[in-house]
Amino acid sequence: MYFYLLTSVPEFPMWHAERVLLHLTLSLQQQKFLVLDYLLEPESLEVLLCCPTLLTCSNQMQLVEQEHLLSIISHLGRKGTAYRYSGSYELFHTSSCISLLGKTGCPILPLALDVIIAEKRRYSTTKLPIACDEIA
Repeated sequence: MYFYLLTSVPEFPMWHAERVLLHLTLSLQQQKFLVLDYLLEPESLEVLLCCPTLLTCSNQMQLVEQEHLLSIISHLGRKGTAYRYSGSYELFHTSSCISLLGKTGCPILPLALDVIIAEKRRYSTTKLPIACDEIA
């Protein structure tokens, strides 16, 4: 598997976020991409993807080496587990689960789920207590 980081600037109001994320996920799945983790903010959208084939990269899509996966995942978790439009939120709360990480981990990632959770908590800029430490 090859891992990619897709970055773009959202061109829609945030109240359309769930619909746009669902549409993006379905579109990427049709192209054989799997959404592993993401963070949608008003000024940016960052999506960690995997694909079975090596692709040509662009300004918006960069190849991610396996040794950098943990830092990308922690970077995507910087808003904390209470920020609704992120893979971190999906990992700790019952939600629509756009990313595979929100579906109780991802067997495609070469990292253990407890390592991912520890990194997301460690690098979160929002240090809110988690009401229930149970994975959704």
